[in-house]
Amino acid sequence: MQLFIFEYIKKFPEPFTGKTWLFVWLLFPAVCSFHSQGIAQTQDENLREFYNQISTIYSTDPLLVNGTVYLENIGDVKGHPYFLSGDWLIGDVFIRERFYPDQKLKYNLETDDLILNTGMGDSTFTTIRLNRALVDSFNIQGYHFVHFRKFSATDSLDKFFESFDGREFTFLRHHNKARDGKYSENSPGGSYNEMTTTNFIFKRGQLFKINSKREFYHFFADKKKDIRKYLRANHIKYRKATTPELKLLISHISETTQP
Repeated sequence: MQLFIFEYIKKFPEPFTGKTWLFVWLLFPAVCSFHSQGIAQTQDENLREFYNQISTIYSTDPLLVNGTVYLENIGDVKGHPYFLSGDWLIGDVFIRERFYPDQKLKYNLETDDLILNTGMGDSTFTTIRLNRALVDSFNIQGYHFVHFRKFSATDSLDKFFESFDGREFTFLRHHNKARDGKYSENSPGGSYNEMTTTNFIFKRGQLFKINSKREFYHFFADKKKDIRKYLRANHIKYRKATTPELKLLISHISETTQP
């Protein structure tokens, strides 16, 4: 039986590191149940049946739950570290080019981790910190995030970025939340600051920080006059612009750019 388990593990998509042994722990009941049946099948048939039983028992794909158990460590801190809300939000995840729609997700901006709330097949749930090395992208409430390796496989920037495309460039936003370190009777553990955002543009293999209006004008120097006119007409302040406002701005720039 041990040999059978490890034959299955070897077929699991790489990387399979020490951080992902949660999966092995989760599948032990399935192993026992399957082994007790004493079905005489070939090894490949066993592997296929084994995979199907795991997916049935735990109500999810083993690739999706490739990660570590997540224990929320907020304590007495006021507020939360998550994107948009501390509640579970419905979103979609792409892992190794596989699509997993309608998942219960939280995006932790303090640690840059995507958290999954998944069913265990017996009306109970567990929370898992998904393996960033496997997550390609995800969507939450209409916001699209990608891992930076989409743009550079050799770069060590192990982070998720909100992303939307312009003509021949991609606009990226990295969000963060941090604890303020200020303690009081009402918040003995301190409080989480408001979300901060840093804007970038990725073009022709290079990442440019475009966090101020001056930097934005400098990057699009040939369109400065048109951009200033657009911002004024739509009452947009670049530094405080929301994602929907920036999407419209980038779309406007792209439409007025010669191919």
